[in-house]
Amino acid sequence: MKRIFILLIAIVISATACGAQPAANETETAVTTNNIPADDSKTIALTAPSSSGGGDIKTTETKILLGDTIAVKGDGALLNGNTVTITEAGTYIISGTADDGQIVIDAAKSTVNLVLDGAYLTNKTGAPIYAAKYGQLTITLADGSENTLTDGGDDFVYADVDKEEPNAALFCKKDVTFDGNGKLTVNAGFNNGIGSKGNLVIESGEFVINAAHTGLRGNDSVTVSGGSFIIDSADDSVHSNGNISITGGSLALNSGDDAVHADGDLTVSGGDINIVKSYEGLEASNIYISGGNILVHADDDGINASSSDGNAENSAGFFGRGGFQNAGGGMPGSGDYKVVISGGVVTVFSGSDGIDSNGTLDITGGTVAIFVNAPFDGDATDTESGGTILPALYAKTNVDAGVRISVGDLWSIVTEAEATAFCLIIPGVSDGQSYGITADGAALTTVTATTTIQGMMTGGRGEFGGFGGFGGMPEPGQPGGGRR
Repeated sequence: MKRIFILLIAIVISATACGAQPAANETETAVTTNNIPADDSKTIALTAPSSSGGGDIKTTETKILLGDTIAVKGDGALLNGNTVTITEAGTYIISGTADDGQIVIDAAKSTVNLVLDGAYLTNKTGAPIYAAKYGQLTITLADGSENTLTDGGDDFVYADVDKEEPNAALFCKKDVTFDGNGKLTVNAGFNNGIGSKGNLVIESGEFVINAAHTGLRGNDSVTVSGGSFIIDSADDSVHSNGNISITGGSLALNSGDDAVHADGDLTVSGGDINIVKSYEGLEASNIYISGGNILVHADDDGINASSSDGNAENSAGFFGRGGFQNAGGGMPGSGDYKVVISGGVVTVFSGSDGIDSNGTLDITGGTVAIFVNAPFDGDATDTESGGTILPALYAKTNVDAGVRISVGDLWSIVTEAEATAFCLIIPGVSDGQSYGITADGAALTTVTATTTIQGMMTGGRGEFGGFGGFGGMPEPGQPGGGRR
């Protein structure tokens, strides 16, 4: 009887406690924001901690209104003159126009979402956006919005002189992800356009970047899975000290040095890459192309796999015309570097080697068209082991710019530069078979397909004329085709 009485007491206590607590998925507290007019206050839902133990999830939305006088409506951000410092987790919506201002993120371990929604922000002496401390950061380009960031140019002053930071108009100390379907124009007159000291991930958006140095830079890595890009940079257009992965998107690059450069691996599996101008087009220790459409205009090598320091050993360092490659001959020596093309469409117009691998070269799929003096420079000790390619049509024949080169009904392209030789690897070509090649319908030459690279490895700088203009991507139904 005593046990039954105790059990009844326990049931009553439990029922009382449950009645005092709402269900876990209904737990929220209504809070009215402070420091804003009463008629503009709003209710913010603070959700309960997640069952995974990830801590409070803050869903605050704060508006940062740019203007002659910058205003902050909401919590989590401090205003000091023309500088807004974000100190807490939350979503911060930025809009309006400011001729001299700055957004600083100083919210250690916090998750921050910046939303650019019609934001036109100039900083006359520094970076318009300086993300210094945070846990996770996402920058969203609001759908349909247009945004512009402009740095201080010649009057730029580092906030941290010892570390020379920030060194980009939009600078992030750690990883950052971009999403949304708006447009962002970045005018970086001092150094880099968009820079991250960690991993730079871009999923979507429209970007126009004018940079005095590098357009996009992610120290640890750069990943592009979508979006459109027009980048005009005095140095590399896209750069990483680690790896670069391009799986989608559309990139038009005008570079004073390398259009796309990775110290580690460069992987392209999708997207359109139009390299309007470059010293070298694609450059990395290892280059893997399995998809996408790639059009390269390069003064030197179109595609180059090599080390960073001029030696045939794995090492990190600075890159440039005097470091990563030597014009006309590639790197001295060979190493554990590779170019692997297994798919996609690759078209190269270059002033030196079309593909320069200071290790091995393998072309097992896709369409490759190269117009240059020496299409391949395998740079191996034994040229017989320089790599493996599909049957190729190689002709040491002068070709003018603006001429339609055709291989029967298999394939055609309109050339965009003069060349003294070309190499075509196209579907439907069989090893040992001869093919007639025409120029504007008239017979140009007859070539026998071969899988031997040796005859195409001269390593010298070609006699290459001026570019005939940027002709876009292949014509419909014509892999690798140029402009009409």
